Amino acid sequence: MEDDLLKPGARWRFMPLAILMIALILVARAFSRLGTVMDSFVRGDNDDIMRLMEVRDWLAGQGWFDMQQYRILPPEGVPMHWSRYVDAGLGGLLRGLELVFPPDLAERLMLVLWPTLLLAILLLIVGRGTWRVLGPVASVLAMMLVLLWNPVADITFKIGRIDHHNVQILMISAMAFAMIWPGRPVVRGAIAGAAVAGSMAVGLEALPLFLVIWVMLGLRAAFDKPGARVFLAAFGGAMLVLAPLLMAGQTAPSEWLAPYCDELATPALALVAAGAAASMVPVLVGNRLSALPMARVMLAVALAGCAMAAPLLVPCLSGPYAALPAEVQRAISTQITEAQPGLLYLEGRPFGYAIIMVPAVVAVAGAAILRWTDRDRLSAAQRDTLDQMLVLGAIGVLATFSQIRMIHMSVPAVAFLGGFVLSRLAVGWYRGRSGRAALAMVAAMAATLFIQPVATGVTAVPKLFSAEAATGDPAAWDNGCRDAASLAELEALPPSTVLTTSNMAVPLILLTQHNGATAPYHRSAMGFWNEFFPYRSAENLKKTVRDADVDYVVVCRGSTYGASLVMAHELLEGRAPDWLVPVLPETQALAVFRVDRAAMGDG
Repeated sequence: MEDDLLKPGARWRFMPLAILMIALILVARAFSRLGTVMDSFVRGDNDDIMRLMEVRDWLAGQGWFDMQQYRILPPEGVPMHWSRYVDAGLGGLLRGLELVFPPDLAERLMLVLWPTLLLAILLLIVGRGTWRVLGPVASVLAMMLVLLWNPVADITFKIGRIDHHNVQILMISAMAFAMIWPGRPVVRGAIAGAAVAGSMAVGLEALPLFLVIWVMLGLRAAFDKPGARVFLAAFGGAMLVLAPLLMAGQTAPSEWLAPYCDELATPALALVAAGAAASMVPVLVGNRLSALPMARVMLAVALAGCAMAAPLLVPCLSGPYAALPAEVQRAISTQITEAQPGLLYLEGRPFGYAIIMVPAVVAVAGAAILRWTDRDRLSAAQRDTLDQMLVLGAIGVLATFSQIRMIHMSVPAVAFLGGFVLSRLAVGWYRGRSGRAALAMVAAMAATLFIQPVATGVTAVPKLFSAEAATGDPAAWDNGCRDAASLAELEALPPSTVLTTSNMAVPLILLTQHNGATAPYHRSAMGFWNEFFPYRSAENLKKTVRDADVDYVVVCRGSTYGASLVMAHELLEGRAPDWLVPVLPETQALAVFRVDRAAMGDG
């Protein structure tokens, strides 16, 4: 299945040149952002800011197992379910940089280098893995797709992104290519299992993907695909060994038996144990059973394990948001962008949906079509490789109907399949030189590598996508005053607990001495409620001030708030309740009100 655009002797000259060009792109991309990385970081994703706060707190002496964020809703703080292993990587990089550079510069360099290094490793995995199966041209095209595709280049591996999603994509990619690389099945299976265990230690978002992949691997073993049985046993064995060790390494011993559903804990370990037991069946039984009886036995073992673990597993079926109020759950699914179902995201952001989904759909659908049309020219091993990546890619695409961010699960498959499609079309054009082949190749490149400029050109049609169509209700959220200069105005106040509108709260604790009252993290029902509802009525605002022991209430003068944020409008229009006293001049960016507890009736 290797491409034949290059003569054999030219392949080894072509690849170093391509790698050099990609390396130069990475270096230029990184250091062109060094001077502005902190500004874009503050305006960026709340999770990245919270991750940096975790790293700072840990390096300042907070315990390894202490995952409270004490700067939000003090004094108890907000419990976090994130992995300390990501903090360890970031903290180690930061400490190393501080040996050479001043602390402020070292922190900015960390924000630049971390996603760049992870992206370089991802490109290495994708490039090397694709080359070993498809050849050098497909390999370079796959790497270019990684570099240009929006969910990778502009979201998860963007300069300043230090949240865990890029690490998860890296682990998923290691698993995916270990499944298809030529080599010893026991080694490949162990690598894939270790990658899955590592991903689960970082976060459980990809758990549905891993379960489906596990079923696929089980079917391959039952039907005795070459090397599949040994691969499956090594896969399950690696997970069985590493998952508990990784859990123990980041969880306090007193919580080892806690049935947390949102992190690597006893429920997830029970699934791993059940899957690992089923994974050993083909190796232990050997050829004494045919395919279907073998599959039935594996299924029975897995179901028996899950049945024994039902007290742990059943409570987790309702998902991580089950403990939150229904109104908060609705707000999460409709107003947090990455948690929106794909069709809702399409309705509000058609341009964004196109640049995310079109390359994935074209890569998966195009590869499926070529897999069928070229089936007689592909070997059984080649068809098998494509089938596995098609399953992975299809899972990621279909999962976006639940949440748009689930497209992250398909990154290695989209890159591999996109490289396959583009290289096969290029070979077809090279051989036939026909206009139809050229048109197909150009269309595929436009829909994958160059979808962003193409979509930008389409959206240039006047008013086809207005600002409101592109962002849903842009006035519903406070995106103003999310900068160092505006928030610095609060430094005139004594250290306090401050309630801000929407997403100023997390930058607040990064840039000021103050504590926040808002936390968009599901282990804190109060913090999540404070993300959406305080400014919707005077009663809500008073309730939040009392429950969170708020000292100051803040709104941004430069924001145009949505109609639902009634109290934000009233505060800016000078109609504050008598228990809120203005404390900063009207010439400043922030409108700040001190809580008068006596006037509020709290004595």
